[in-house]
Formats: sequence, structure tokens, C-alpha cells
Amino acid sequence: MFWDCYTSLCKLSGLSPNAVAKQIGVSNATCTKWKNGTIPNGETLIAISDFFDCSVDYLLGRTENAKAHKGEVYSQEYTELFEKYMRLDETDKTKITERIDTLLDDDKYKKYISAAKEA
Repeated sequence: MFWDCYTSLCKLSGLSPNAVAKQIGVSNATCTKWKNGTIPNGETLIAISDFFDCSVDYLLGRTENAKAHKGEVYSQEYTELFEKYMRLDETDKTKITERIDTLLDDDKYKKYISAAKEA
């Protein structure tokens, strides 16, 4: 469960698992241990949580709400969408991300984003 959450967060951030590990001061060998099923120690879990701005409970699979520790309340629609996304395999997650990127490249979204930045 940890490895799946960790790699999903890495992918969303555009970084490899080893690159994130290096940034938080963890060796590639330790990262390989995580891939093989080892759970990071408490201090490392906190470092990963801080890096991704997510909860330790999320990293451990105890909640599907990555921001549960922040006391942030997301709309039901957002929460349901995120939970559905997290159940997809990596291939389908890539397809969804590519589709979103395509939509955001559409001129109507570019105008919306530009207007939002000006506001």
C-alpha cells in the first residue's frame, strides 16, 4: 500500500521515486526496500508527508484523503473524483492525465486560466 501511494505521489509531482528519496535524504537502496514491501520509519514517513504535503495516514493507506491532516475540507465531488482516480492502474492514470492536459491546452481553458490569473 505504501509503495503504491508513494509512487502515485511521485508521478503526480513529475519526479521518480529515487529522486524524491534523494531529496529527503534517503538512499536508493532504502527506496528499493520500500518497493519490496518495507514501510519507512516514522521520521522518514514524516519527511515524505512534508515533501508531498499529505498525511502519513494517506501514505499508509489508512485514508484516501491525502490532505486529511490539514483539516481541509474538499467538496464531495472532488473527494469522489480523487478516490476514483486512485483506484485506476498506472496506464489509466496516465490516460486521464493526458486527457486533462489536452483539455487544458484548449483555447477556452487558456482564456479561463488567463482571466483567473489577472483577477
